[in-house]
Amino acid sequence: MRHLIALVVLLTALAGPAAAQPAPWEPERLDAGWIVRPSVVFGGMWDSNATLRNDPTNADPEIAELVGIVNPRGQIDFNGKRAKFSAGYSGRLETYSTLDNLSRYDQRARVDASYQMTQRVSFDTRHQLTSSPSTEQLDLGGVPFTRVGSRMMTSSGGVTSDLTRRLKLRTGYAFQWVDFDRDPRFQRLRGGHQHSPSAELTYAISSRLDLGASWFYHHASIDGAEEVIDTQTAEAVVSYTVGPDTKVHGTAGVAHLNVRDTRETRTGPSYGASLSHQIHPVSFDVGYDRAFIPSFGFGGMTAKQEVHARVHVPLAHGRMFAAGGVTYRRTTPVLASSFPIELSSYWTNATFGYAIARWLRVETFLNMNNQTSSAQGNVDRTRIGVQFVTSKPMRIQ
Repeated sequence: MRHLIALVVLLTALAGPAAAQPAPWEPERLDAGWIVRPSVVFGGMWDSNATLRNDPTNADPEIAELVGIVNPRGQIDFNGKRAKFSAGYSGRLETYSTLDNLSRYDQRARVDASYQMTQRVSFDTRHQLTSSPSTEQLDLGGVPFTRVGSRMMTSSGGVTSDLTRRLKLRTGYAFQWVDFDRDPRFQRLRGGHQHSPSAELTYAISSRLDLGASWFYHHASIDGAEEVIDTQTAEAVVSYTVGPDTKVHGTAGVAHLNVRDTRETRTGPSYGASLSHQIHPVSFDVGYDRAFIPSFGFGGMTAKQEVHARVHVPLAHGRMFAAGGVTYRRTTPVLASSFPIELSSYWTNATFGYAIARWLRVETFLNMNNQTSSAQGNVDRTRIGVQFVTSKPMRIQ
């Protein structure tokens, strides 16, 4: 499996970076002023494992199903001289052909804003809310793939200040909240919240090379403060612009965590690297990251290692596009008090779209998820389908 994942990552990187499954939002528009974009998506797909089970004894086997899709959504965008604003809502109804009790409504909402306060100071903020019928659609480490209702909210904001022509300071704060339905099969599946202030200082050595340092603090409260974990990370930061379309970014440092109740501590390395490249109009990026993250699935803290590759390719003068991506993540517990769950997960997504008219396009998509865990063995899921997207932008005078 490790060799297969490495090969998929390599081929994806060579082919170009990949995007995720069909996005719940319309592509960003740069038109000046206010734009409202109501949209309706309808289609169908085949789900190889509707119940997210894997029992070799066939006592609780995988069940394949045909699924109908209805996805009303809308967003509003504003582009001004100094300010940008975007807000959207997407509600996706999936109706199963025979398993009516599995039909659920997936909801997502977001708000993004930025403001250039002065020539040297800018502010940005982002807020996202997700309500999903399963856990494998959440971008969380230490969580097993299972059909348990999940909710996640993330809010972040920051100020970027150009202290001098070469020196830049970025300060930020992020909040994350996670909650799960109570399920007798996963009684240890626990939610919580996390506060994360941060700061990064960089200095432009030249027009291509930036050096700096960053600091992150994470205060995680799991299952109603039953477990409180503090993590501090200090890293050196380097960014190098290879050419007008290629940039390399790397971090390396140390992370220290502390459990409030047990006084248990751990110290370990934290590092990552990424490469982004654009061969107009094709864009892709690949990256690797290692860090300590809280496990909202079973409590405690886990060491996360993740590698990803994404690609987006416009075709036929923008009338068609192809996109895809692959992400592999491995999480292992690092505290003796943690529930000893190890997870190896990967997500593979591919989408091809064609604009039939300005207001209508068709998209075919393929999503493959796999997870091997000591909690419930091997779980595989493949979803392949087609959907029609109707959208009519309207300008507000």
